[in-house]
Amino acid sequence: MYSRVHLLSVLLLAVLTLLSPAVGDEGKVYEEYYMRIAVIPNGTCHETIDVHIRNTGQEPIRNAFFTVVRDVQDIAVRGVGEDVSWTVAENQWIKLVNITFTYPVLPGKDRHYSISFTTDQFVRKEGEDLEFRTTYNPSTPISDFSLTVQLPPGYILPVGGMAAQTHSVLFPPAELKTDGQHLLLVWARTNVTADDSISVFARFTRPKEEVKEVYQSITPQGIVVGLLIGLALFSFGRWATQKRPSVLSVFTEDEQAVVESLIHAGGRLKQRDLLVKLDISKSKLSRLVMDLESRSVLRKERMGNTNRLVLRDDLKRARIDKKEPESADIGS
Repeated sequence: MYSRVHLLSVLLLAVLTLLSPAVGDEGKVYEEYYMRIAVIPNGTCHETIDVHIRNTGQEPIRNAFFTVVRDVQDIAVRGVGEDVSWTVAENQWIKLVNITFTYPVLPGKDRHYSISFTTDQFVRKEGEDLEFRTTYNPSTPISDFSLTVQLPPGYILPVGGMAAQTHSVLFPPAELKTDGQHLLLVWARTNVTADDSISVFARFTRPKEEVKEVYQSITPQGIVVGLLIGLALFSFGRWATQKRPSVLSVFTEDEQAVVESLIHAGGRLKQRDLLVKLDISKSKLSRLVMDLESRSVLRKERMGNTNRLVLRDDLKRARIDKKEPESADIGS
């Protein structure tokens, strides 16, 4: 498996590299660098990178540079309000994004911004499967790094007989999550250095044969039994929702603490107030908010130098049994 992955990495379809700032790498550290890539069935990828930069040098940081392969489209940079502007230059191999901060990042200060784009360079079709691969070569230290790949709806990692037909399915090992509609592959690392190289590979498929066999095994008697069972489950479900909340059961314990706090606050709460309330690290809360925002659980609105978090309307009316805790200890 390792030799195959190594060969694939040599044949890279995409290499992302964050270049040096105007003041040099010794003056910049990324507190957070979160990459999220959504794959659609035709192989196109929509990527968003959330960056939290800190100036550890002695001079203001006025620019940051970002390079991508030339075929990347729909590049956009988003900052706090009107905090950033950007230009794109290109040659026959790459596109260079020059990000200019309206207000320079002063020594000891930090700044958030995000970059998004569309590309078809990460994924190729291998029969009925899709293969994803990318390599990231940082030139700046990163305290908290994560790469999340969202598989198309209905796609899974090959298992059983399907896995036996492939030499590699997932490398390196990733954490598996779900937002209820997609399978998410998450690679996370801390204290990444400028000498590191992060390569990932995943192969995923849609289990068509298994679905076909299920349909072929359905009989008229089975349909009747299924309808009766469905009616019983529906009736039980209506009764159960009156007895206990079921909305929060789809969230992790950490995510529940965030959602419950927003429910108790009437659906709106400043992110810095939530940080104090939950007593967790800024990076962990940022990661939780990013995951929940990507699943349309909440949205962010800028308010000065912080965000106001707004819960989805239907969740504002969600019922919870327990009283609001004075603080939620969900780790740091």
